[in-house]
Amino acid sequence: MRLIRKIAMVLGFAAYATSAHACFANLGYTDLHDALEADAVVHARLQGIEFLELSEVRRHPMLALVKLRTLDVLHGALPENYVSAGPTFDALVLVDRAENYLRGLENNVSVVVALHDGRGTVWRDGVIGNPNFPIDPSLLPDDPENMLRISHDICGALWLFEQQSPIGRALLQIFDGEGDRDAEIDVFARYLNMNGSND
Repeated sequence: MRLIRKIAMVLGFAAYATSAHACFANLGYTDLHDALEADAVVHARLQGIEFLELSEVRRHPMLALVKLRTLDVLHGALPENYVSAGPTFDALVLVDRAENYLRGLENNVSVVVALHDGRGTVWRDGVIGNPNFPIDPSLLPDDPENMLRISHDICGALWLFEQQSPIGRALLQIFDGEGDRDAEIDVFARYLNMNGSND
């Protein structure tokens, strides 16, 4: 019964969801269960976004630095070098289809973010982003493998959700330390159509 009440409370806000996620490809391609695979899921306050205009052959930036101030680590853990540096940190994001969404976010808004360490699909063999538009990693403020990146599904969502969005609220409920987390994530994935199959 408690799980049903939690689901109803979150989904009750669905009518107030903004069109922010419409700039992504279908959210159905995103699997909510992937939050469990993140190195950290963080409740944070957005402190600013810097778009890195590093490519002369593209009309839009490929990368952005998202400055976040940690409010709570909901799942996993931040790397020790991030913890020791204080609550405010930068995370790297592949902009791709999310540019309009990122530009529409207001500073100081509370967000829920899934993070991975820098060893991932964003960069391979010294090339960041699309190999057709390489970016010199030396132009970044740090070695990309030392930087956290915000998860971003191909044809799916950027894992940075406003706290008051249905997905943000769902993640806060899933990782609140109460109830059966696996059961909750199964139910939320079904009702939010975030099962990775686009059904």
